[in-house]
Amino acid sequence: MLITKLQVTVSFVAASLGWRWVYGVFAIISAVCLVIGFFAIPETRFNRPIANLDGRIAITDAYGETRILTYAEATLILPESELQVSHDTSAGPVGKKSFLAELSPFSGISKGGWTNFPRTLLEMAKGLSYPAMLWAALLNIALRLTYATKLTAAPWDWNAKDTSLINIATLPASIIALITGRYNDKIVSYLARRNNNVREPEFHLITMIPALFAVTGGITLYGAAGAYPHHIGVAGYIAGFFFFQYGFVCLLVITTVYVVESYPAKAGPLIVIVCCSRNLIAYGASNGFIPLVEEDNYFFGYGMLAVIQAGIAVFGIPVYLYGKALRRRAGGGIDHWLHLDS
Repeated sequence: MLITKLQVTVSFVAASLGWRWVYGVFAIISAVCLVIGFFAIPETRFNRPIANLDGRIAITDAYGETRILTYAEATLILPESELQVSHDTSAGPVGKKSFLAELSPFSGISKGGWTNFPRTLLEMAKGLSYPAMLWAALLNIALRLTYATKLTAAPWDWNAKDTSLINIATLPASIIALITGRYNDKIVSYLARRNNNVREPEFHLITMIPALFAVTGGITLYGAAGAYPHHIGVAGYIAGFFFFQYGFVCLLVITTVYVVESYPAKAGPLIVIVCCSRNLIAYGASNGFIPLVEEDNYFFGYGMLAVIQAGIAVFGIPVYLYGKALRRRAGGGIDHWLHLDS
């Protein structure tokens, strides 16, 4: 929500202070958030012993993610010799850390901490070789939609300082995407019940379908409205922007959950790939079609991006059909994520 409000102010800052201060303002806010986060966010990265919770094994991995698994599932992640300590209760319960201790910016060096960084980079490199991961990364293209030149031109004739108001559409898009997420969870649970109460990561791909249509349709409408402003109007232009933003937020959330459930033992490094790769790909894609837009091929440029997005989405069909086999070959670990009846 905060980012949305800041995006709305971009053109006002540029008009008042110059375009360089747009980056200056964001840099200042980022620095303040970094300082606050460093001292105010509780530290969650510290060594936790393996615990036995009513027959289930609680494991916290090297990236601070805690999962509660059956003993059989836990053996897919750790050797049985290490899991035996989960039955040892002689050390007693681990005491709760005080508030000040949680806010401490340094909690010592965690076990294996020096090797986590290179191992994370290695896991990220290996993750790019997983077909499902590569598809998920390509699917989340954060396009840089160019709107200032169109909004200030005839027939819309917006004032330059008002152009970033189009980003207001991002706020309802994000809220609706949040609401949609609750219903997506219900759909996945329903599919799991029909699958003998076993939840598969590929069920999340089905919930992507509306978002894929929203992204592809939004890009197409956005390009058409920009190319034919007298026929479609500014409302169609903003609607295209809204649908793209809604679909993008949905896809980002769904692919993140899909990656976590597909490769639980490697979730940390692989989430970095999903989050970072979309910006790297978007940078190349956006700068590639800007010349087309400048040559007044607005609809062709965005239409081509819509076709590319749709083409990437089609590859989700084999990912859905052969996802379990792909995960096994990639060492994803657990074939299914959760037994609903346990």
